[in-house]
This record gives sequence, structure tokens and C-alpha cells, in this order.
Amino acid sequence: LACGPEVMLWFTYKACQELGVDCQLSLERYMKCGAGVCGCCVMDDSRVCKDGPVFDSSQLSKLTEFGVSKRDECGRLVKFRP
Repeated sequence: LACGPEVMLWFTYKACQELGVDCQLSLERYMKCGAGVCGCCVMDDSRVCKDGPVFDSSQLSKLTEFGVSKRDECGRLVKFRP
């Protein structure tokens, strides 16, 4: 189980994959409403505030935005890694 900046969590996830270890990561996203209505914390089709914030290895493997982009304060998708 780990929490922290998403880039750090992405590398933690990759290390766990290489070692064959299941992991659970607590993702950090802006959560304005906390009820899944505003969409600011959305990652692919998951709402971090309602479906998480803790995601396991099988859930993380399906998230294409994980470790690649984030949402800014207004909910806009911002890439931080090519």
C-alpha cells in the first residue's frame, strides 16, 4: 500500500509488476464535490472520490491515464509524461 504523488505511484506500480507483487495505491486527485458529480477527479471511467481512492493492481492496469496525465484545478486533463 502506498500513497503520494502520481509519478511516484506509477513507478511503485511498475516495480511491483516487475516483481510480481500485487499492490494497492491511494491515488491523489482534486476532489471538489466528493460525491462523483463534478468529474474533477475522473480517471478514465473511474471516479477517484467514489471508486477509490485506493485501487489495486488489477484496477490500475486498466487505467490509461494513470502515470501519464492528471486533472488540474478546473478538471482539465493535463499530460505530465509522454
